[in-house]
Amino acid sequence: MKEYNEIIESLPRAIFIIPMRGCPVFPGLYTTIEVSDKQDIDIIRHCEKFNGFGLVMLKNDNKDTSKLTEDDFYKVGTFVRVKNQINTIYGTKSLFLETICRFKIDNMLVNRGAITANVTYIQEDTLSQIEDKAFTSALREALDQRADRSMLLENLRFNASNIPEALRLADYLASAVVPRAKQQELLEEFNGKVRIMKVLQALNEELAVQKMHDEIQSIVSKKIDARQREYFLREELKSIKQQLDQMGHGADELDSDEELFDSELGNEPVKKSRKPKLIDRLKALGLTGETYETVMDEYQKMGSMDTNNPEYSMLRTYLETVADLPWNTFSPDDFSLDRARKILEADHYGIKDVKDRVLEFLSVRKLKNDTKGSIICLVGPPGTGKTSIGISIAKALNKKYYRFSVGGMRDEAEIKGHRRTYIG
Repeated sequence: MKEYNEIIESLPRAIFIIPMRGCPVFPGLYTTIEVSDKQDIDIIRHCEKFNGFGLVMLKNDNKDTSKLTEDDFYKVGTFVRVKNQINTIYGTKSLFLETICRFKIDNMLVNRGAITANVTYIQEDTLSQIEDKAFTSALREALDQRADRSMLLENLRFNASNIPEALRLADYLASAVVPRAKQQELLEEFNGKVRIMKVLQALNEELAVQKMHDEIQSIVSKKIDARQREYFLREELKSIKQQLDQMGHGADELDSDEELFDSELGNEPVKKSRKPKLIDRLKALGLTGETYETVMDEYQKMGSMDTNNPEYSMLRTYLETVADLPWNTFSPDDFSLDRARKILEADHYGIKDVKDRVLEFLSVRKLKNDTKGSIICLVGPPGTGKTSIGISIAKALNKKYYRFSVGGMRDEAEIKGHRRTYIG
């Protein structure tokens, strides 16, 4: 810290100020910012000869920079030096900065958009070797507990392991882990020990929130597992019923009437309606050409088999599936973007990027008039609304919604339709 305080003595007392939005930068670190305002770019170029400038947060992120006054700024900022700069293709300037120290604004002058201030630099506290070691250990332990619950923090844990001083480590964690709403408060805390304690408190609060979130997710997951279990039991019951039908009847027999009891699920018995013959259902599909010939060949093949033959059950399931498909059933496409937007806004709050992607997909379909199917992949943990988005898309397109659950499937051949090839 002695070298740090010696550096402060050499810094200018009158400096240019660049307004910051979003979150402040902390001293003792390296960071990158992007500057788009032309006047700020000119000021930064001018500041190169003065060996740095100040970054100060605005109290209101939406404030027009052409109407700034001293009251629009916080009183504490960070003095920085430009280590490298790159001109981007968008006309902005990307700056790689070394952050030096905190300063407090004594007075400020705003003249035609150029902002200058007289400042007092803040000397850092000096911790004893024992204090520094104890605080460093406490900060790393708090970060480890947070990182164990989030893979996103693994890189931060690695970086923190290379910072030996407690005060610098506290500033690093304040900039990387602490919520933005508390960052300016920590920047304005000049007492090193108090600042470290506030960072530890913020980390522990975030850990408590994460634990609560995990507990909620666990409860939701258990409820979803219960629903999936019910679904599997129903599918198993349906499969057993089909097997019993096949053992007692040929391909041309009518399915018998019987009552199904969901005793384990606690449901009332349901009377299952009588179905027409499988051959009649297949003929009623209106298939033509190669499709019709293939289906009839498979039906005749099944009719010549013994019902105890394992392939009989497979063929029966295959033909039942074919008979259940909506052949020659179409619905008119509706690519009205206004209607789709209204449906998405009415059904879902937020998730703007997802809505924009869906509308982009509809726009392309409308312009290309392409009938080929498309796949949109929605990724997220259970209960975040992926299925609801699918329902809204179906409603917007005026299409019938169908949910195909692959929970529990372990073999991709089941999904690709290779089951008939590999069984047996």
